[in-house]
Amino acid sequence: MKSLLALMLVVVISTAILADDDDDYMRLPGKTCEDAPPCPDNRTCEMAPPRCNSGTCGTDPVPTCGKKKP
Repeated sequence: MKSLLALMLVVVISTAILADDDDDYMRLPGKTCEDAPPCPDNRTCEMAPPRCNSGTCGTDPVPTCGKKKP
């Protein structure tokens, strides 16, 4: 029973740590980085594939903010 509880705790903690990386994603309006407004926190604009929750999203790159710098 204790090992099951420990396993559940490890899963919850690792999920929270991995979910923190996804919070950096920010899609910007516009078709290119030149059209897009500046990113907050002095992050650079990068062209990347869009992130979507359904299968109907396009594959053309969109302007997004890069990773946060520590």
